[in-house]
Amino acid sequence: MATTKSFSSGDTLQLVKVYCDPDWQKKFENHKKSQIHVWNELASHIMEAYGTLHTGEQCKNKIKNLKKEFFRLKRLPTGSGGTDWPYYEDFAKIFGGSAMLNPVLVMDSFQSGSASSVDR
Repeated sequence: MATTKSFSSGDTLQLVKVYCDPDWQKKFENHKKSQIHVWNELASHIMEAYGTLHTGEQCKNKIKNLKKEFFRLKRLPTGSGGTDWPYYEDFAKIFGGSAMLNPVLVMDSFQSGSASSVDR
């Protein structure tokens, strides 16, 4: 069978859901040095479950690029729209950083018109 070069949005969603599953995360954690066989197993699982034809290397590269995008969005100030990205919450479960829980910028509502004992 020939593999598909590009990922459709449906392919990407399937890949993200499988990759972000806690059981798959354990497999990756248990094989930190050489993960290519885990990527190949993941690609086989996706092919059997969804009929999507991608190699382990393609899946690895796709997730690598999605992780780069996640961390780019994570650095944006709260309210910049990063959480509109369809895979944000899935990646936030693994890598932390839900914008609602970890605001990048917090503004104090203190009005500077009156002096307090802290300012003196």
